[in-house]
Amino acid sequence: MKMLYFVIVIILCPQSFAQAQENSFHLIGNQQEGEIYLSWRLDKGYTCAGTDIERGFDTTHFERIGRIFGICGSSDFDQPYSFTDISPIPNSINYYRLVLGNRDYSAIIPVYFVAFNNFGYAVDNTASSTTIYFLKNSIDHLKMMLFDFNGRLLNEFSNIIDNKVEFENNNLHHGFYVFIITDERGNKLQRGKIFID
Repeated sequence: MKMLYFVIVIILCPQSFAQAQENSFHLIGNQQEGEIYLSWRLDKGYTCAGTDIERGFDTTHFERIGRIFGICGSSDFDQPYSFTDISPIPNSINYYRLVLGNRDYSAIIPVYFVAFNNFGYAVDNTASSTTIYFLKNSIDHLKMMLFDFNGRLLNEFSNIIDNKVEFENNNLHHGFYVFIITDERGNKLQRGKIFID
């Protein structure tokens, strides 16, 4: 009786290792009032000498905005870390990554930072669309009404569950518009004006 043996050879290339490491950092970020809070976790067994926190305005150009000195990680348990970016780029996507021990890079994460005005909202206009960001403290579905400056209702957006409303502005003329955001019961939560260029 003849026996056949199969040998499977797995070759790990450095790029595959770097990709596996990239996914073990668990980097997440979110806006908390006027700052962006970053947190990550190094899996048990991963250690390095120091961590740099980098921010970019795109996914190619980064600058160091923070550093954690000393040995990072642990051979015995998962190790959590956090960092607060106190001066993110306003009304823009901020891109973050970690450089661990000058050798490993985390995945790049985007975090959109909204710089609210004194009235509690922010507006992002492009040539074809407008996004209004507002503070939302309830789980209610909201409604937004858009008026021209003469008080004529132009559009109504219902069942808003996020903290923003996006709409096409191609059919709107150059000038000021007023919006009112209400809860499901009709209580006014936010009122403001926007300018369409």
